[in-house]
Amino acid sequence: MAGSFSVFLILGLLFLKCNGFPDHASTAEDSSLPKEVKELVERMLSERETKISGLLDEQSVRLAQQEDLLSQQGSKLSQQKKRLAQQERKVSQLELLLREQEKEMSLQKLQNARQDTIVSHLDLTLRQLEKKQSRQESVISQQEKNVSRQKSVISDQEKKLSRQKSVISDQEKILSQQESVISQREKKVSHLEMTLRQQEMIISQVPELSRFKGLLLQQNLRNPFSQSTLFRQPDNTEQNRRSKTETGVNIQNARETVKKFHPQSSRTNATKTLNPDATHGNKTLPSSSHDVNARSDDAGPLEAVISHISQQVTQMSASIQTLKNGNDQQNLVLDDARTSVFVQWGSSACSPSSELVYSGIVGGSFYTNTGAATNFLCLTLSPIFSDQPVPPIAAYLYGGEYETYGPHHEKDPLCAVCRSQFSTTVMIPGTNVCTSGWHLQYSGFLMAGAFHHTAGTEYICVDSRFEYRIGSDKDENGKLLYYTVTQCGTLPCSPYVNHKIVTCAVCSK
Repeated sequence: MAGSFSVFLILGLLFLKCNGFPDHASTAEDSSLPKEVKELVERMLSERETKISGLLDEQSVRLAQQEDLLSQQGSKLSQQKKRLAQQERKVSQLELLLREQEKEMSLQKLQNARQDTIVSHLDLTLRQLEKKQSRQESVISQQEKNVSRQKSVISDQEKKLSRQKSVISDQEKILSQQESVISQREKKVSHLEMTLRQQEMIISQVPELSRFKGLLLQQNLRNPFSQSTLFRQPDNTEQNRRSKTETGVNIQNARETVKKFHPQSSRTNATKTLNPDATHGNKTLPSSSHDVNARSDDAGPLEAVISHISQQVTQMSASIQTLKNGNDQQNLVLDDARTSVFVQWGSSACSPSSELVYSGIVGGSFYTNTGAATNFLCLTLSPIFSDQPVPPIAAYLYGGEYETYGPHHEKDPLCAVCRSQFSTTVMIPGTNVCTSGWHLQYSGFLMAGAFHHTAGTEYICVDSRFEYRIGSDKDENGKLLYYTVTQCGTLPCSPYVNHKIVTCAVCSK
């Protein structure tokens, strides 16, 4: 309380000092105040003045700082005004854009309304399609079952094909052996034909043998003498001797003829021939009459020989016909084995002299893949896929494109796998004609990947017709086909010419 009172007292004195009093009052007051109070008041006033002056100085400094801040704020305000002006311009532009967008939104609303109607129609069509799809799914499920069955059948057929391939390889060996056998059989057939001719000659001599039979019968009638009669009558006439001798010679000639053409007939000859040097007079004729009597029925063995020869002729004719049939069948098998298969790139059909196995599209690896496969593939248009899960790393398959910078540029090429009736088919680069004796399957241009691409490729002969899949005009790349151009140096020029497109031909023989 004392401190607060002294403060109020000092403030009151300062007020009186500042405002002043009348002279009579001030003199009375001054005289009434003690010196200590006056000194205290003065000291306090001086301290207060110093404090006030310090405060004023601080306030002046603060005012200066505030003026600086105000100047800075003024510059900032000017900048903000500029920014506001720019923003106002932007706002005006945005308003214009908003108006345009509103117009576009109104147009879009109209379009959306139209699209809603279209969507409603599409919903109806989708429902119909869903019904069709449900039907198709049932059909597809049945087809999948059929496909699974076909896969099993195909697997069985593949096994059968592998077996048939082994059988074909064995058959080829057998065919090579059969060819040698056929050559031997042909020799045998020629030999049999010779024997047939000889047997025909024998058959032609049958009338002569029958004539000999008649002579023998007549001789028996003329000379009915037995061996005992000859012993009793040693003096035979010269005429009987000559007739017997001639008869024996004729029989001997007939026997030699039969032995020459059919050796088995010698087994039927149970008797000996007549001795052409038989004596006469008192000496005996050794078994001459016995010979004549024994050969009086030679017609029986001759008929057996003729029937045997006829049977052999029929058997040989049947065997010859069997051999010919076997040769025809083996020739058919050899013709089937003497075929070749080739790919006609750039065409969906084969040449007239070849059979179409299947047609498809050209495919392979992407032209920038470093680990790409180099070969081109003729892909079927009826693929069958596996349900096996796809691994994280695999080889990728892309379609092909012509890169000819012409009317066929960036179109997807077609291909055909063909079976030729000729056993050998080759591709000849550098020409569009075949050598003499060879048959032209097709001609075209030698094509491959570009020289600066990362993936390697092989050279193939593409048909000059450049057939392509309809609607394949997009530049999607893949397995690319470029013309092959000559570069002289290690390539001899001539016969080649620098910077020319290389042709090719596929030939068979």
